[in-house]
Amino acid sequence: MNWDGVEAVLFDMDGTLIDTECHTDAVVEGLLAQHGISEPAVDANSLHGLTWEAAADRVKAAHPELASVDVATAMMQGFAEILDASGLTLVHGADEFVAGLHGRFRLGLYTSNVRSEVQRLKREHPAFQILETVVSGEDVRHSKPHPEGYLILAERLGVEPGACVVFEDSAAGLKSARSAGMRTVGVVHPGTQAMVEALSDRTISDYSGLLR
Repeated sequence: MNWDGVEAVLFDMDGTLIDTECHTDAVVEGLLAQHGISEPAVDANSLHGLTWEAAADRVKAAHPELASVDVATAMMQGFAEILDASGLTLVHGADEFVAGLHGRFRLGLYTSNVRSEVQRLKREHPAFQILETVVSGEDVRHSKPHPEGYLILAERLGVEPGACVVFEDSAAGLKSARSAGMRTVGVVHPGTQAMVEALSDRTISDYSGLLR
């Protein structure tokens, strides 16, 4: 990994530090099934990286019959219930990697999820308590792929966007970081290789060996 010129390392959370994107897919499928929709008109992958409100808007646009349903709250609660039952599974090596960066770079996190889920991450995996600054979906007016959240994060850390490298896994998140003028490292999941490569300066499948 080339760290030349890097002053801050920024992370997304879901799908980047923790293996949770499959839970979003399950929540969407379950919500639609509850309302008698067996053939989704929305691609769950297109919701990855978005705030719950932005994801709900896309679901409702695809399924107008849900116009009166509080989709955002239902999805957020369903996601939390899954994690209450299963706990958090880290992307391999994420905790050791973040710990190894401590003291070398400024460290921050921007997630489209709610702050309570960041608190869960820090509670279950204390290694992430060293993250200096967190921006959540509750702190922004514009969801990813808008660059607002990453620009706020850089400003809070006192680092220029061009001196930041961002670890992200979703198309929305990678576009957000690139629009902010930051370098990107894409975390690849099954079926996302082409998309991640197109939006990243480098790709990884996990964090093994990145500090060497």
